[in-house]
Amino acid sequence: MIKGDMILVKWVDIQGSEGWEDGIEFATKKLPIITSPGIFINEDENCIRVAHDLADDGDLIGAIFPKGCVLEIVSLERSK
Repeated sequence: MIKGDMILVKWVDIQGSEGWEDGIEFATKKLPIITSPGIFINEDENCIRVAHDLADDGDLIGAIFPKGCVLEIVSLERSK
């Protein structure tokens, strides 16, 4: 992937649970899996940065996904 590629990030929402579960709910609880579209910005050894909007001043607005939560990244097109 290169900066500017349109991508889909499939990731596990680790905040989709209150954190402490007990009994049957603990044994069977599944965390939500979400697919988020965006524009690839960059990545390092720990995370992937994806923009999804521009602020009024032109700055990028986006998300930082910890690599441990990312299940898959699908590139939709190549930047020109």
